[in-house]
Amino acid sequence: MEGSGARFSRAEEYFRTLVEHRQIVGLCRAGAAATRMGETAAAAHGLGLTQFLVLGMLAGAGPGSQQELSEGVRTDRTTMVGTVDALERAGLVVRERNPTDRRAYIITITDSGRAALKAVESEAGALEEAFFEPLTAGERAQLVVLLTKLLFPAAR
Repeated sequence: MEGSGARFSRAEEYFRTLVEHRQIVGLCRAGAAATRMGETAAAAHGLGLTQFLVLGMLAGAGPGSQQELSEGVRTDRTTMVGTVDALERAGLVVRERNPTDRRAYIITITDSGRAALKAVESEAGALEEAFFEPLTAGERAQLVVLLTKLLFPAAR
């Protein structure tokens, strides 16, 4: 039986070759690694990744409805209700009825939410630097251009 190192190098070579022909596989693998990184940073401060993303969106874009948050962080509405419930219980957001649509809520980040976000962002920043360490500054800038083209086609 071959050692696990031989199996790993064959698997690594397989995916390296596959990425040359199916870039979406590379994006999926990079996305999975980035997700794990975000989960690690958020968990170190008692949050889930979706909670971290919601706090970031509220801090960066201002108050919003649960539907806007769902669309922004790309999660379903049911998950968003639970996410906002947990953030509200922790005192990181407040949920108030929308004065123009009593069926909807407006979610706003609190000062405690901003403090939690800052702590996670500090942790995430260190992990992000390690993740992107193999890339030069120019390659990172090019990655931003490419991701923007892929994720925001209207900006092309």
